[in-house]
Amino acid sequence: MVRLYSFKRVSLILLSVTLVIGFGCSDSKSKREVKIEAGDRAQWFSLDTIYDHLVVTVKRPWDTITQRFLVCHKDESVPENLNRMKVLRVPVDRLVCTSSTLVSFANQLGAVNSIVGITDIQFTFNKTIRDGQKDGTVVEIGQGSEYNFEQIVKAKPEIAVLSLFQDQQTQRFSDLGIETVPFADYLEATPLARLDWIRFAGVLFDKLEMANHYYDSISSNYTSLREKTKHLADRPTLFDGLPIDGTWWVSGGESYMAAMYRDAGANYVWKDLKGSASIPMPFEKVVADASSASFWRLVVAVPNEYSLSELLKSDERFSNFKATSKGGVIYCNSFMMPLFEEGVVVPDRILSDLIFVFHPELLPDYKPLFYKTLL
Repeated sequence: MVRLYSFKRVSLILLSVTLVIGFGCSDSKSKREVKIEAGDRAQWFSLDTIYDHLVVTVKRPWDTITQRFLVCHKDESVPENLNRMKVLRVPVDRLVCTSSTLVSFANQLGAVNSIVGITDIQFTFNKTIRDGQKDGTVVEIGQGSEYNFEQIVKAKPEIAVLSLFQDQQTQRFSDLGIETVPFADYLEATPLARLDWIRFAGVLFDKLEMANHYYDSISSNYTSLREKTKHLADRPTLFDGLPIDGTWWVSGGESYMAAMYRDAGANYVWKDLKGSASIPMPFEKVVADASSASFWRLVVAVPNEYSLSELLKSDERFSNFKATSKGGVIYCNSFMMPLFEEGVVVPDRILSDLIFVFHPELLPDYKPLFYKTLL
């Protein structure tokens, strides 16, 4: 069975919480001020200062509700002028989460051992998490949005970091005395904005300086790659997606993938389509818009090598696309490659993969990591 990915769920997730995190609550601790630059920074959270303390603001776009947490080191007292705020103690040594990308952020920061529970653990690639499941130090806390609270209690977490969804219910966590913290990297519409959430993880694990250095390094490399394609006149046309239950889901023109295509020097067929979530489109419309496109990018999940013949057998109408007859289908098999889990921490590698496909002369000695041509 081929599991296809369209990011349909993203359209359910646009929220806005204001999460205020103060760092170094007592005067005996040094304070770090972080200045946010415009451009490739996260839209749904930002770092600032309030009363000389570090602040994280997390927004949820479907309402104006705000939540505030004051983050203090575990040996610090809460400042009197901020004692009405919820307190989040750092570094967090034990947490459960519903985000596989947080696993990758934590791994990059050397803090993955702090994750003691996660949902859908069977889809996790991280070796530490999988080994932890075997020896009982990491538990599966549920499937999808269905939580196993018995396992959550067993894990003894300090906090639960939950991917943001509209109408999300967290009362049961509160009843158990477990503070919930929202995490919404996948709401971001650009690769570097998603990467920026490593700084949020850096706050949780008291490794903000390390997170800043990592972000600066990867974003510098990404920006250099983007500059290589910025002024190219020849930008091959591209479309994406696959039909699911009769409906083709395509990336919105303001989406993460649309930004990646643009940065890779491609002309995305639906670049003017409003919205950052995946958008449903009739098959006939896809054929009308994309039949002459040079490239088709797709993601599958199969426990074996995938082939062009398999793709064409799944729907004979796919032969109507120029990309299938001219060697222009590029794909990632997410069953074998941790695209969704680890891709967020290496957007420069994904960008390099795409540039190598669209403009191989720019990266002549490059070896692709996630994406390759479907043969």
